[in-house]
Amino acid sequence: MSNYYNVPVVGIDVSADFSMVAILAPNGDIYRKPFKINHDASSFNYLLEQIKKVEEEFATKIALFMEATGIYHLTLFYFLQDNEVNSFVINPLVTNCTKNKNIRKVKNDKTDAISIAKLGKYENIKASSWLDTSVYTLRNLWLEYYDLVDSRANLKKKLSSDLRLTFPGYQDGFSDITGNTSLAILEAYSTPETIAKAPKDEVVNLLSTHSRKGILWAQKVYIKLMMATENARAIGVKYVAFSSKIQRYLNLLSANTTEIDTLLNQIKDILTSESLSEAFRQGVKLLTTLSGVGFITAVTIVCEIGDITRFKKSKQLTAFFGIDPSVNQSGKFNSTQNKMSK
Repeated sequence: MSNYYNVPVVGIDVSADFSMVAILAPNGDIYRKPFKINHDASSFNYLLEQIKKVEEEFATKIALFMEATGIYHLTLFYFLQDNEVNSFVINPLVTNCTKNKNIRKVKNDKTDAISIAKLGKYENIKASSWLDTSVYTLRNLWLEYYDLVDSRANLKKKLSSDLRLTFPGYQDGFSDITGNTSLAILEAYSTPETIAKAPKDEVVNLLSTHSRKGILWAQKVYIKLMMATENARAIGVKYVAFSSKIQRYLNLLSANTTEIDTLLNQIKDILTSESLSEAFRQGVKLLTTLSGVGFITAVTIVCEIGDITRFKKSKQLTAFFGIDPSVNQSGKFNSTQNKMSK
């Protein structure tokens, strides 16, 4: 049985710009017709007033349930938590399994709000009341970090493709064409012709300075670059915009790298601040001691777990990540070849 069987319950169906609210009395009757609130301060305060009226009438605290809807529910949930309303977020997978139990299919915002209220009132479901703005900020930062890393990877692929067409053989001189040494060469000599015309000592010195591998290594790379310029004359695809295109790639890669470094510094600043719990920081520290788990990976995992005290057993955490085996059993049949649950 639900812990909120004998108390008034509020169900909210959240949309992008507005939400529908349904209120159930302690006996399960609809307290008033479902009503709409916009996502603005005046509507949120109006909802708060209605909640207080219900609590005063029945002399007990309400329980409020809403469905997780990407980012749309967060402002309302944070507002309610900040005003000490007993509010919970339900996983959409749970609500989708319980909606429309009637034979006649009805789907609208009002019925969805009532369904969510009934679900919270009568069903013993898993719901979250945890929200930490610092952790949420961290989560957004590492999502931006991964987006920028993906963007940088795409830029590298495009640069590599263009160099293979216009400067075949260039990649033979460098283990990473987007490394500091290669980028310095492309910055100074953006076409095969400019490298071929440049004084040897100048190119070798540039290679040696940025690589820190010595003159002998720089001279070997110079020879490979000269061979690449010969290839470019013979088989390279020539077009006028190549030089400016290379420069755009270099500018974008530089800006991308700067943004990534800025994000990493912001993440580290939050982790060292007092806004995060000691348990959170300790979780990140412990994960980084595992082989193969880097700093960002550790932050990502701990952010997704959230308040680890929610999980009483290791099996619950395993199920939360969806890496536990699914179950397929019927009668005497018991499958032994099951996929992971998620």
